[in-house]
Amino acid sequence: MSWYFIEPSDVLFFGDSRSFGAGDDHLAVSIFPPNPRTVAGAFRALVLGNSNVDWHDFISGKPSAESVREIIGSPEGILGSQFSMKGPFLAYRGASSYDLHMKLPYDAYFEDQEDIQFKSFSPMTQVPFITKWPVAEFRPLWPPKGERKDAPKESYWVGTDSTKKYTQGEQFTAKAESEILTYEPRIGIALDPKTRTTREKFLYQATFVRLEPSFGFIVWLNDAFDSLPENGYLILGGETKAARYERIQSDFEYDFGLKTPSKRFKVVLMTPAYFKSGWEPEGSDWSSLLGFPAKLISASLGKPLYLGGFDIVHNEERAIQTFVSPGSVYYFEADESIQELNVPFTESISQKMPLDRLGYGQAFLGHWDWQSLEEEK
Repeated sequence: MSWYFIEPSDVLFFGDSRSFGAGDDHLAVSIFPPNPRTVAGAFRALVLGNSNVDWHDFISGKPSAESVREIIGSPEGILGSQFSMKGPFLAYRGASSYDLHMKLPYDAYFEDQEDIQFKSFSPMTQVPFITKWPVAEFRPLWPPKGERKDAPKESYWVGTDSTKKYTQGEQFTAKAESEILTYEPRIGIALDPKTRTTREKFLYQATFVRLEPSFGFIVWLNDAFDSLPENGYLILGGETKAARYERIQSDFEYDFGLKTPSKRFKVVLMTPAYFKSGWEPEGSDWSSLLGFPAKLISASLGKPLYLGGFDIVHNEERAIQTFVSPGSVYYFEADESIQELNVPFTESISQKMPLDRLGYGQAFLGHWDWQSLEEEK
């Protein structure tokens, strides 16, 4: 079991849920961060490319491809294989350490806009207004003394040290996304696959992502991937853009849990999560993810993500599914204390492609406490 650091060689392109074909549309937009399935697919392809297994034998499931199928699964999915991944997580590589960056949680607000300082809301002990919420335990998130607090208009990312302060309810700082990456629009024109000459009326524009130096992605892969070379290159995302990967040799580990167990905790998504009922599990049953019953007290969710992609096995577009976006926060109260999540915070769309083993639903825990009406006075 190893952690890997992925550093782009140039710009990258991570297509959104919309299908794109030059001639049908003229604008292709890149999303960020990348869909975990994109990164998982890159490493699965890397294993197949580094093996002596013929691509056609792999697709048809011949015995000669069984050793590879045990590691990465089949073209249909990863069920029955050893494949397991955590991430991808945005990270900055320093001289001797890696600083993970989390999407700014959606329950954060500006405490000091000049010095870029944030704090997070707390649930109220009572609901000071009439609501039609479907669950009686729901409580509104409220700023101190009821004063208006603004959320940032730009995207921000929170480093490791600031994340630890956030989990304790302390003031913390964050880095604007514009300091981490830039979006570069580029013009292209489709080529005829036979003659390799340009095709008329097939001009298009694509928006690429360029990360600042030393920024990249960290992923964790199960020990079956230890057979890969210590470092090398892989194709990441669309437009066949390359990135360099490197196995992290140091004892890198990141604690996504709490320092001390708590009955009041919040779950903050680091990668997208899928739930059969949109933003919650089927039947509002959180025990399958937490390991015990818990009351959902409040939630602060970002805009839903619509993820799809192209199914190369069946040569067709995948059905677009709705995911909860990274940075979304769920507040829980339980009779039992929790210190860490035992399973990823997500359900799966199908058994063939279990999302919990593809990097979805990665989350960290934070503390929270009630804010009473007396504190308003």
